[in-house]
Amino acid sequence: MTSETDEEILARWRGALSERDRNAALEVLFERHYQRVAVWCLRWTGNRDSAQDLAQEIFLKVQRSLDSFEGNAKFSTWLYMVCRNHCFNASAKSKEHVELDAVMEAKLTSPEAGPEEQLEAGRKWAVARELIEENLDETEKKVYLLHYLEGWSLPMVSRSLSLTNASGAKAYMVSGQRKLKAALDRWKARR
Repeated sequence: MTSETDEEILARWRGALSERDRNAALEVLFERHYQRVAVWCLRWTGNRDSAQDLAQEIFLKVQRSLDSFEGNAKFSTWLYMVCRNHCFNASAKSKEHVELDAVMEAKLTSPEAGPEEQLEAGRKWAVARELIEENLDETEKKVYLLHYLEGWSLPMVSRSLSLTNASGAKAYMVSGQRKLKAALDRWKARR
C-alpha cells in the first residue's frame, strides 16, 4: 500500500500520460477502498454474493465517472455517496436488500432476545419510524440515518451532506430530537 493520500493518487491519475499509469493509480484506489465498499454493500443487501456483485458494479461506475469528481469533498465521501445511490437503485429493482426496519430491530434487540423481546423491539421501531417520517425534514432524516444506523460521527455527517451551517449535523440532531420528543409526548397522550 502506498502512503499517498487519495487526493494525491487522483492527481497522479489525472496527470498520467499513459493508460497503463492511469490504471495503476485506479488500482491503488480500488484496493484501498474495496473492502469498505463491500461491507457497505453487505449491510445493504445482507447477502455476500450480492454485495460482491454490487461492489464490482460500483467500482465500474466510479471508473466511468471519476472525471466528474471535482474534489469538493473527500474521495471516500464521494465514493460512499456513489455506493449508497447505487445500492438504493439496485434494491429498488431487486427488493433483496435488508429493510431499514430489520436493521433497526437488530439494533434494538440483543442476539439472545426471545420472541417477545423481538416483537416488542419491532413495535418500538415501527413507532419510531412513524414519528421520524411524520416529524423530521429530509436533512434531519439523513442525519439520523447516517449517525445512528451507519455510526458516522457528526463531523463526518456534516461533510458528507455538505452542511454549511455553523453547527453542522449537530444542529439537525438537536432540532430533530426536540421534534421527536414533542411527537412522542403527543403520541403517548393519545394512548
